Amino acid sequence: MQLLTNHQMDVFCSILNEILLDQSGELHEDVPEEDFNLMDHLNKLINKLKVIMLTTFIIIVPVTGLAKPDNKLVESCRKIIIAGNSEWVPYVLDTQDYTADTPEDIELTGVGMELAAKLFAELDVPVVRTAFSDQSRMLQALRTGEIDLVVSAYKNDKLDLVAEIISPAWNHDSVAIVVQKDVAPKVKHWEDLAGQHGIMEKSFLLSDETESYFTKYLQIKRQGSLLDALKSVQQGQNNYVVGSSLQLNYAIRANRLDDTLVVVKNLSHNADGVYMALSKRSACQHYATYVRKRLQEYAKNGTVQTVVEKYIR
Repeated sequence: MQLLTNHQMDVFCSILNEILLDQSGELHEDVPEEDFNLMDHLNKLINKLKVIMLTTFIIIVPVTGLAKPDNKLVESCRKIIIAGNSEWVPYVLDTQDYTADTPEDIELTGVGMELAAKLFAELDVPVVRTAFSDQSRMLQALRTGEIDLVVSAYKNDKLDLVAEIISPAWNHDSVAIVVQKDVAPKVKHWEDLAGQHGIMEKSFLLSDETESYFTKYLQIKRQGSLLDALKSVQQGQNNYVVGSSLQLNYAIRANRLDDTLVVVKNLSHNADGVYMALSKRSACQHYATYVRKRLQEYAKNGTVQTVVEKYIR
C-alpha cells in the first residue's frame, strides 16, 4: 500500500479535524443526565470515522497494485489535461503576454489554471495545460475526451452536453461591458445599449440566459480577439465590448487602454457563476466529487480570492 504524501496527510487531517469538531459539539449538547450514554456517543463517533477514513482514503490516495475497482479508476487517471479559453484572461494566461514577475518561458498560467493544477497536485496526478481560442474546438475536445477539464466556464447547455459542470460555482464574475470613458455615465442598464453596435471576442461562451437576452435585444457580433475588440471601441468602430468584469478590467490595464476605456458593470443584478467542467469521457471523472469539495473549501478559506488578487494587483 502506498503511503500518503505530506500534502495528502494535511488534507486528510483537515477533514478529520472538522469531523471531530462536529462530533464534539454533539457530545456537549444539553442532554438530560439520565439519557446520556457516553458509549453510544463514542460508538457513533467510531463508526463515522470508519466511513470517512475509507471514503477519504479512496478519494485522495493514488493506490497501485490492487485489483479493486476503485483503484483501477485511480490508476486510469495517469495525467489530467486542463484547458481554458485563451482569451478569457486572467483565468487563462499565456505568460509571454503576462507582465508580472513570472519568467516568460513558463507554461500557461492564470487563476483557473493555477487552482486546477493545485487540486490535482494534491492527488499526485500530473497536469498538462492547454488553451483554445475557438469555443467549438474546445467543446469538441471535451466531447472526445481529448481534454479532461475546462478551468473556467459559464454554465450553458452546450457545455452540459459534453461535460459535468461542477457546482457550485467557484467564482462569481458578472458579464460587463467596456465603453469609452466619456460614454460611461450614460450607460446604467443593458437597455441603454439598444441600437448600438457591440462586439465580443469570437470564443467567449456566455450562460444560456445571458445569450438569450443579448440575441433578443442587443446587436452584438462575435469577431476576432479581445484586444481587437477593445481597440475597435477605442477607435470608435464599435460602441462597446462584452466580456466578464474580471476579464475586461484585466485586459484594459494589461494593454494600457485604461486612459480611454472603462468597464461598466452591475448592469444587472445577477452575477454569473464561473465553473469548472469535467469531460464525460475523462479517465479522471471519478475525481469530480473531490474537485467539488476542494473548490468549495478554496472559496471559503480565501484561496480563490488570494489567487485572483495575485493576477489583478
